[in-house]
Amino acid sequence: MGDFVVTDAPEIDAEHSDVERLADAIRRHPGQSKHSLVQGSGVRWAKARALLDRFDGELWRTQAGPHNSRLFFPLDDQPERNEGA
Repeated sequence: MGDFVVTDAPEIDAEHSDVERLADAIRRHPGQSKHSLVQGSGVRWAKARALLDRFDGELWRTQAGPHNSRLFFPLDDQPERNEGA
């Protein structure tokens, strides 16, 4: 009998690849604006915008930047807190 291999649909594989490319770009260059991040990642603009919004707080975090921009950071790149204050 033949063996069956379960694989993800091509759309799911492509999305995982796009998410990983965005996450990698955020890890390599934290604090980028959405525009810079999308340009540097190579992910299509509409897809990147949707993924950046969808995984905010789960795979990366944002904070307000200059000129009403959002800056992207890895989740483990949290600002230092002064525990004694």
